[in-house]
Amino acid sequence: MQLSKHMPDSVTIARILSVCGELKSLMLRKEVHGQVLKKNFECICFVSGEVVKLYGTCGAIDHAKSVFDAIPIKGSMTWTAIIEAYGYNNRCQDAIALFDQMRSGGFNPNHFTFKVVLSICDQAGLVDDACRIFNLMHHRYKASEELYTIIIGLLGHFVRVEEVQRSVQMSSLCTHICCIEPIFINSYF
Repeated sequence: MQLSKHMPDSVTIARILSVCGELKSLMLRKEVHGQVLKKNFECICFVSGEVVKLYGTCGAIDHAKSVFDAIPIKGSMTWTAIIEAYGYNNRCQDAIALFDQMRSGGFNPNHFTFKVVLSICDQAGLVDDACRIFNLMHHRYKASEELYTIIIGLLGHFVRVEEVQRSVQMSSLCTHICCIEPIFINSYF
């Protein structure tokens, strides 16, 4: 693209960053990040989020955090990217702390943020944190059926039957009860 004198825009760069997540080499990832800096795309929220993911998925969490810290205007996308990076690197307590920091900083989590955080809680067995976050989500934000399904699976996985029943009653999933049983049963295996 550059050889033909066509300059990539921010959407193209974000897509390239997403694809580069498959690269195993930290050096190549740094080169791609260098191109982002050279083109001055680091100020664009979704591009910065992809750079954070780029480093987070190869275990370079310190690089991911320094990119995140340098982002002048953070949004839910960049916060979710750093939370996911910490979870990906089994730094689950740090990921939950970042989620709490996000909220205390006045940023509202979106559907994907909740999905990432609940998945991290499931991965690490942080059932109490998952319940706290789920209750926050239920009372302050609109929870989707997908998020109810995640929390029901998590609670079933850790055999918290009463909380599963309470979650089902709080959700609109009561009308889809035939969908609940397989989720709950599969969570045992």
